[in-house]
Amino acid sequence: MRIKRQKREAAAYIMLKRKGVSINQISKAFGRSTSFIFRLLKNSKIHFGDLRKLPSYVKALGAARISRTMEKLIASWEQFILGEVEKPP
Repeated sequence: MRIKRQKREAAAYIMLKRKGVSINQISKAFGRSTSFIFRLLKNSKIHFGDLRKLPSYVKALGAARISRTMEKLIASWEQFILGEVEKPP
C-alpha cells in the first residue's frame, strides 16, 4: 500500500539530516525507502558530509548514539509530521 507524503515530512527529514542523522537511519525510523528520502534531500541542497576518513569505531559510536536518540524521539517527530504539534522536537 502506498502512503501519501505528508506536508511536513520533507521538512522533518531536512531537519534530521542537518542534525547528523544518516539517510539509512531516517529510512529505518520512518519506514520509507532510502531513495525516497534521498530524492527529498537532493532538492534541498544539503551538503552530504564525507565520513570515509573517520575511523570505523568513531562512525559506529556516532551511529549508535543517533539511533538511541531517534528511538526516543520517533513519536515526537511523527506528531510533528502529522501536524498535531507546531514545533519539532
